[in-house]
Amino acid sequence: MIFSYLVYSNYSEQVKNFILEAIWYLLTHNFFLFGKQHYLQRRGTAMGACFAPTYANLYMGWWEENHVFGGSDPNLERVILFRRYIDDLLFIWAGNKDSFQGFVESLTNEELNLKFTSTFNTESIVYLDLLISTKEQEIVTTIYSKLCTGNSLLRADSCHPGHLNKGIPRGQFLRLRRNCSSEDKFLEESCKLRDKFLEKNYNMQILQAEFERALNIDRKELLRSRKRGRRMERETKKEQLTLSMQYSAQFNRIKNIVNKFLPVLQVDRDYKQILDAGIRVVARRAPTIGSVLAPSLYQKETNNTTWLQSIGSYKCGGPRCVTCTVLKKSTQFTSSVTQETYQIRNYINCNTQSVIYLLTCMKCSKQYVGCTMRRLKERIREHLNLVSTGNASSPVSRHFKECNNSNTKLLMAQGIERVTLGPRGGDLQAKLLKAEVRWIFKLQTRQPQGLNSVFDINCYFK
Repeated sequence: MIFSYLVYSNYSEQVKNFILEAIWYLLTHNFFLFGKQHYLQRRGTAMGACFAPTYANLYMGWWEENHVFGGSDPNLERVILFRRYIDDLLFIWAGNKDSFQGFVESLTNEELNLKFTSTFNTESIVYLDLLISTKEQEIVTTIYSKLCTGNSLLRADSCHPGHLNKGIPRGQFLRLRRNCSSEDKFLEESCKLRDKFLEKNYNMQILQAEFERALNIDRKELLRSRKRGRRMERETKKEQLTLSMQYSAQFNRIKNIVNKFLPVLQVDRDYKQILDAGIRVVARRAPTIGSVLAPSLYQKETNNTTWLQSIGSYKCGGPRCVTCTVLKKSTQFTSSVTQETYQIRNYINCNTQSVIYLLTCMKCSKQYVGCTMRRLKERIREHLNLVSTGNASSPVSRHFKECNNSNTKLLMAQGIERVTLGPRGGDLQAKLLKAEVRWIFKLQTRQPQGLNSVFDINCYFK
């Protein structure tokens, strides 16, 4: 890594040091959970880390520089051509199989955590998703698929942005055009690909149009690298702010609303400078059935092994507890707007912390959803003090002053959910705020139907 920065990087020393320190921290602080035990990974990067492919490429680039191009092995003279994609190597070898296997063994380095396996063939070889072979003293290529490979294409009606589903056929046909060196192979593989798309309910007219588009493109243009041009194009574009949100059926409606009312913000002098170039609204991946049924951290539901089996909202029974006077003993709660009833799935009493609670006016049935990191009785006591003194600083106390002359006997409280963190930890307050917003939405307690005046969904975008 340091070698690559010293030789090839044009960054300043300050930027280099920052990047190296950040990567060093990530490499030495990767913890994972297995069998209820936390472990520290001593070597390598975390699976799925954003920087892992780049780091691996730099690592192999350093190895390549020193042990292939700068190596002293006499067998290097037999290498006619060498190509690498991260840790997949391709050699064209002027020698027999035994000499090649000996060369591969010499490349293995346990100290560098590198161990190579090899395949040798004089007629054809599989490299990545290509089948490379020789025919009449020419190198020909076509698509390679394993025998066990199934149809993993997205369904046409899957929960993804429309442009993504439309772009998949184009990308797949262009991939065939680029990787198949002969037109006959391209036509053969295109028929197979068309059948796979039809199994996933794609439109035949769209498939035909994308096939013809790929067929009419010069293959040499597809083989030409376009990365530099795209990078320069991105750099010349004025930077735009990005609004990222999880994809849903309402994504396009939200996007249209944002774009429609963006000029309102551009009237402000400060916002105009920021939003002058417009904004990009992009979608993140929505939850899938697979992620719900097979989460990365699986937790078995275990029964409580103690004598206390109760779930619901209960009084603490303290002789001086003011909250006990208004807390309702219950195992369920009902929305006064939708009349839908929900079960309380945790044991909650006045002393429970990190709780979502529900306040109900017994006179008009209007409700308020709140949350607290502290003990429940401390937060409820604050509500009772504001109501009893006639203080109109909160929506609850203001309503009770107008509706029933600040009578605290008409206030009913329930703890409806206890929010906890999993074995991996996290931000408890952020999780609590998300749960509060979720219950405000489910129970429809926003004004004027309810008493909640604040409904901040920013917690879902952080």
